Amino acid sequence: MIDLTKDPPMELAAAAEHAYGRIIVDGIKNHPRSQQRMIGPSEVGVPCNRALLYKLAQVPEPPDPDMDVRLEAPLGTAFHAQLEEWFGADNHRFAPGERWLVEERVEVGSIGGQPITGSTDLFDTSNGIVIDHKVVSPQRLKQYRAKGAGPQYTAQAMLYARGWAMDGYAVKGSAIAFIPRGGQIRDIYFHFMEYDEHIALTALQRAETYWTVLQTVGLDAALQLPVFAACTDQERVSQQTGRPYNKDAKWCTWCRDDHAYEVARTGRSPFHS
Repeated sequence: MIDLTKDPPMELAAAAEHAYGRIIVDGIKNHPRSQQRMIGPSEVGVPCNRALLYKLAQVPEPPDPDMDVRLEAPLGTAFHAQLEEWFGADNHRFAPGERWLVEERVEVGSIGGQPITGSTDLFDTSNGIVIDHKVVSPQRLKQYRAKGAGPQYTAQAMLYARGWAMDGYAVKGSAIAFIPRGGQIRDIYFHFMEYDEHIALTALQRAETYWTVLQTVGLDAALQLPVFAACTDQERVSQQTGRPYNKDAKWCTWCRDDHAYEVARTGRSPFHS
């Protein structure tokens, strides 16, 4: 028990620091997003086939061994809540209608007969544009400006756009607002993409195919198939299938976890013969 009258200030500070960190860690781990198991629209387009298979099997994502509890997600969530308040308040100018539909859930399709739903950050009904907020580091912002949103974010954007279109709205496109942490308003990168349902359907079909494999042979057997090789073992898979690969790719948390476990257990990588 701490005694404020007797304990040295540094011990009191250490105790306060420990309690401070514990509350934050507990909050992150117990947040609904951390508890989510059913795959959502933001995950359907994940590039790594092995990661997608794990997500379809509802296996909890392993922690990144190189990271402590990450703060990016809760900081982004907090800013999302602020944006929700601001855009919701702006709707009074359009009464009795609403220009901004904020944090509304939509169904984007189905996988294995199960509806896939998610909450969209924002839909601008005046322009028919679905908007997703992404709070990112300056380095990431530079990358997105140079190379675009990437396949996973693009699939997510088109899936959410499809959800609104299926609800009967006139959807013209989808945008990702990349908001820099520590930046200024003029630094926001508003990445717009015209609505392309084919991208959404392709992502859903890929997931449906993997779901079928999962149900047919089970997770353990599926993980041995070349198509589900680790995301940094694509050179071998490319040689077998002719599919191009990214030689600069890094382990995702799923593949890195599998790799580290098998090397420690057997002394060799499970992804190389």
